[in-house]
Amino acid sequence: MPVSKKVKKKMADVFEFPPDVVMDLHRITVIGNIQVYVENHRGITLYTDTAVKISVNGGEVVIKGNGLRLRTVYSDDIYVEGTITEINLEGLDGQ
Repeated sequence: MPVSKKVKKKMADVFEFPPDVVMDLHRITVIGNIQVYVENHRGITLYTDTAVKISVNGGEVVIKGNGLRLRTVYSDDIYVEGTITEINLEGLDGQ
């Protein structure tokens, strides 16, 4: 039987685990306006030099800017570089 989000959140609180680990959430790190690091992704759904869409549990992270490029792509994390002008979270349900 799958464990509910509520139970996972409670476990994270009780055992002091990071919520992103227990609840299968993504983590986004922004470095100035030049780099975005997305952990725990599900893949890339759009890639151009002005926009990158990255699928995450429950939605997408949309990065917009100029001269965007994928610096590295691993099974769990992605580095996007360029001049970042906008980051949006689409379809996420307030996890």
